[in-house]
Amino acid sequence: LWDYTNGTTYFSISHPTAIQALAEVSTSGKLVATGGNDGVVRIFSYADGSLVQTLPTGHTSYIRTVMLYSLDTLMSIAEDGKIVVYNLNTNSITYSVTGHTNYGFSIVKLPDGSVISGGYDSKMKLWNVSNYQLTAVSTISSSTGSHFFLAPFYSVLRGASF
Repeated sequence: LWDYTNGTTYFSISHPTAIQALAEVSTSGKLVATGGNDGVVRIFSYADGSLVQTLPTGHTSYIRTVMLYSLDTLMSIAEDGKIVVYNLNTNSITYSVTGHTNYGFSIVKLPDGSVISGGYDSKMKLWNVSNYQLTAVSTISSSTGSHFFLAPFYSVLRGASF
């Protein structure tokens, strides 16, 4: 953890493999989740970099995105194409679905609570989180992957192919 305003490094996270994904996972800003090359999500303290929680292994490949969905729910997507939903209170996997036929790269929560995912299969997929059902699919005109972000304060989803 470092302060970009003055370059001060406070601590480093000790992770057994390369970190591919990182997300703040508390409203207080005191916890950070990592997704690694080993397919495991770990949660660390911002205070000192100590490991707070290791979630059950839900992936068989590199995790590309971790996202806090709600105060007790975390989601991840990985190169195995799966979207995994974790309950942080019970340290368990709530749901797992194969979302993409090739690498999964991005997952974003929309203002209405639904989730959109993107992958190397050139698909954007819209998911109803209440029942984890696929509700829409859009194909990007590319033979490669897709990443997304939601523009703040707008109902705009931006996709990018590479």
